[in-house]
Amino acid sequence: MKIKIQNFRGISNAEIEIPKGGICLIGGLNYQGKTSIAQAVGCLVSGNTLPLNIEKSQIQYILHEGTTRGSVESDNPRVKISWPQCHIEGTSAGLSATATGMESVLDMDVKTRAKFLNEILHAEPEFSDLELKLKESGLNSLTESLWKNIQGLGWDSTYSKAKETGAKLKGGWEEITGDNYGSAKAANWIPDNWDATLDAATEADLKARVDQAREFVEASIAHAAVSQEQVGRLKSAADSIPGYMEELMKVGQKLEEPENQIKIISKRFESLPRPKEDGECQPCPKCHALLRVSGGKIVVADTSLTKEAQKKVAEDRAACSKKLDELEKERQHLLTHKIDLERKFANAKDAREQLANVKPEKDESGTNDAKQRFALAESRLKAYQKKTAAEAKSKSIATNQVLCAILGPEGLRKEKLQTKLLRLNNGLKNICDIGRWGLVGIGFDLDVTYRGMPLSLRSRSEEYLSRVTLQIAFSLLLNQKFVIIDGLDILDKRGRNGLFSVIMKYQITALVCSTIYDKKDLPDLSKIGGRSYWVEGGCISG
Repeated sequence: MKIKIQNFRGISNAEIEIPKGGICLIGGLNYQGKTSIAQAVGCLVSGNTLPLNIEKSQIQYILHEGTTRGSVESDNPRVKISWPQCHIEGTSAGLSATATGMESVLDMDVKTRAKFLNEILHAEPEFSDLELKLKESGLNSLTESLWKNIQGLGWDSTYSKAKETGAKLKGGWEEITGDNYGSAKAANWIPDNWDATLDAATEADLKARVDQAREFVEASIAHAAVSQEQVGRLKSAADSIPGYMEELMKVGQKLEEPENQIKIISKRFESLPRPKEDGECQPCPKCHALLRVSGGKIVVADTSLTKEAQKKVAEDRAACSKKLDELEKERQHLLTHKIDLERKFANAKDAREQLANVKPEKDESGTNDAKQRFALAESRLKAYQKKTAAEAKSKSIATNQVLCAILGPEGLRKEKLQTKLLRLNNGLKNICDIGRWGLVGIGFDLDVTYRGMPLSLRSRSEEYLSRVTLQIAFSLLLNQKFVIIDGLDILDKRGRNGLFSVIMKYQITALVCSTIYDKKDLPDLSKIGGRSYWVEGGCISG
């Protein structure tokens, strides 16, 4: 790849070639343009029109002093960036800022570092990871719904939602039990009315016992009510005996009057002459005596009464007959009333005898016992239901806690990241072994270490080695194999040779810049397929 740089920062004009799979070394004194070359090439291969540490409002600092235009371009691929327009022509290789050295994981805060590592290591858990993790806890049936939430809301929001659900579940447990939730407490919690026999009970059986006890209470109450009602009826009937006796006497007296009247009128009725029967009398054709028909026979008529007298007798007999009918009706009415009274009187006397044999049920022990048994059955059912509901809530809380542990930052994502970090650390070890320097690693806390110690406790050269080791590792992970390394002079000869060994081993295309105090000390890399350039005063020479 041939690159031409014009009027970019400290470079006025420079043309270099970076051999594929080889090393292009830029050497020179300080402030001659080495870093400017590294930044220009970094922009070109990454597609960023500005170095990451420069804002567009600072564009004047991009141009070489005294100029108004600048550019960097390559022949393969053909790409050109022009300033101050920040315009790019062609398609850049799109290399990552980390591989090109424009940014480093060492300069990121923990949160940004975690996000970066998740992305570059593809450490974001996949459906299969979640499914396996849930299966370990026996919750694989939740995989589909949980994954749907993660896809829609993201891991963090799904985790927050799960925590909110957990708080509600604990509130539900506390509402059931009336106690503050605690995992140990929930595991052993039992209601106040619990007894060991309920361990083998079922809700259906307990409900049936409650129904039976309720029916027994209702029957006991009904029986007690019937007994009291019967006693009341007997007492009422017995109390009416004097009234019946008095009324019977009155009816008897009233009955005497129509009976006496009937006797008198009947006697008078019998004393009256009988009326003529069967029509008028007729004279006998032989003896001329008056004859009449009586009882189907012809008899001599009674001619002792005149017609007027006979009429009067007939009227008296009719009046007596009518009066007798009226008196008989009255007598029958009184007799019927008397018979009814006598029946009621007899029933009242029977009631009095029954009442004398009834023992008063003043205590309600039977009903109270039934009520106590019902209360006990109901209490056992409620205790069973309360314990069952509390256990269900406790189980849901435990399940939710497992989900929170999986979804949280310390859960499956960290676990997956740690697995990826182990692989990354294996790759870092290989690089360190080739370069023959101390082991660089990233711990599970995402801290970078050199020989097992934090970089804050290491030298600048050891920090530098850690930086370039990670840079190379990430370029290999991304399969980009292009690195831009500035400030090589911080390493001693052994360190520099080790770095070159790593670059050559992995056949990485590399642009390396180093402070060299004398041009004659510039290594000739053409012998190993590389290129060496000397930069001075903003210009390049081979």
